Amino acid sequence: MKLELFDQDSNNNSEQEIKAKPEDIRLVQDALIGNDKAFAQLYQKYHLAIRTIFLISRSSIKEIDDLEQDAWALIWQKLAIFDPKKGSFYTFAHYYAVIILKRFLSKLKFLEILSLGEEVSPEQIFLLLEKTWEYLRITFQYGGPPHMKIAFGFNKLLGYGPQRIISELSQDQLRELSQKFITIFDEDSKLPKSRTQECFRYIFNEMDMKVIEVLKDKNSQNTYKDLLHYIVGSTFLQHYYNANPSANISDWSNKVIQRVRRELIKCS
Repeated sequence: MKLELFDQDSNNNSEQEIKAKPEDIRLVQDALIGNDKAFAQLYQKYHLAIRTIFLISRSSIKEIDDLEQDAWALIWQKLAIFDPKKGSFYTFAHYYAVIILKRFLSKLKFLEILSLGEEVSPEQIFLLLEKTWEYLRITFQYGGPPHMKIAFGFNKLLGYGPQRIISELSQDQLRELSQKFITIFDEDSKLPKSRTQECFRYIFNEMDMKVIEVLKDKNSQNTYKDLLHYIVGSTFLQHYYNANPSANISDWSNKVIQRVRRELIKCS
């Protein structure tokens, strides 16, 4: 991503059309000759507007503080190329704040923000994030029985192949597996934990239910009749296999996808 070159002409928004305020021009000039108070005044005037840009990341207060600090450090570094003829100081500051936001979001591997290109706006990022939260919420609320959702999570979201799941995860209780999945997902995706925990709370709740309460259809209840009165979190993934565990995992993952698609259609 080539984002370092600032071109005020490329920012065609309403703020761009507002000419730089004489007071801001003077403060920039004073800051460039070493007047720290001048830059502090610019910060006081615009820091709330700049901070708002980072609120869409749904990060913690500390992360937002760090992002805002990084933004103002970059704005300071680029201050010498500010051109009042091309737009307001806010336009200039906003541009570099968005660069910091994109750098932060580029770490969110699950979203693949980089594939959106350098022209993506904060509003587009916000919509993508909201769609991601909705997708995760629907997956772990409506995606099917817990063993299916856990298999799907490792298989489709974390990239574990069926054989790896069988060899590494089959003898772990579902409660342990759900926590392991969430821990790895949080580390790998870099998504704010406050939001992922909100999406995963459904599967946490199911761990304390009886199997009969999460297996709704009669066919499943007949298949797993020996498990029905056990607590979900105490059962093991291998308890749900039949003669072909690898096919089971692929089938469960596909069924979760189908259920999620149906729910997304209802929501659209």
